[in-house]
Amino acid sequence: MEEIKLIDKMVYLQPDMASKCQTELNTIKAVFFDILKGYCPDFVVDKDNRAIVTDVFNWCIRNTEGNLKPCKGLWIYGNIGTGKSTLMKAIIKFVSKHWLRDSGEHIKPRWINVPTFCGQYAANGFSVFDSIPMGLDELGTEIAPTNHVGNKLNVVAHLINTIYDNNSDIPYIVTTNHTLKETFDLYGARTIDRIGQLFNLVEIKGTTRRDTSAIWQSIKAEEERSNGSK
Repeated sequence: MEEIKLIDKMVYLQPDMASKCQTELNTIKAVFFDILKGYCPDFVVDKDNRAIVTDVFNWCIRNTEGNLKPCKGLWIYGNIGTGKSTLMKAIIKFVSKHWLRDSGEHIKPRWINVPTFCGQYAANGFSVFDSIPMGLDELGTEIAPTNHVGNKLNVVAHLINTIYDNNSDIPYIVTTNHTLKETFDLYGARTIDRIGQLFNLVEIKGTTRRDTSAIWQSIKAEEERSNGSK
């Protein structure tokens, strides 16, 4: 029943873009990949993430036959440096140009770091939940609970429950470095249950794609020297 409600309120592609997807699908894919490259010129689509990027693209064009349900949001999780934030930003830029509400109105999505959102709660209280951004980046890096004039709150748990209760027509996107078990430990069973109902689970596997090998090699060398001196 809950999923039917979400489908009834689902946003959709602009008619001209939907029409192009029937005849110019490769061109539309190229548009999406160009947006990815715009945020991260070094972003690479390869064997480790090709299936995920394809699934996300199909979600963006509201393909009901894809592996991800368009009526649900995206819970993107995996190791640091695997491209989660870049993917989220590219999605939001794409949908800001090509999604419409049932009324024909363009949506105006935005994203925010979860620690920043928690900081806004600390300053302004519950009013921050009146306008929740579509993209929520770096979940799990916030300080919890967050204090606002003596009112301590697990902001993320409250945020997920608010999204669930509001039944928005816009599916939300979350990025996190935490595994599902770590998310459960942080926010509890109720929040995990809501996540399962609201989001497609998108795991990006592999190690960091950032060019940080030198510093990790240095850390490993320091660890080896430390262990050797014991």
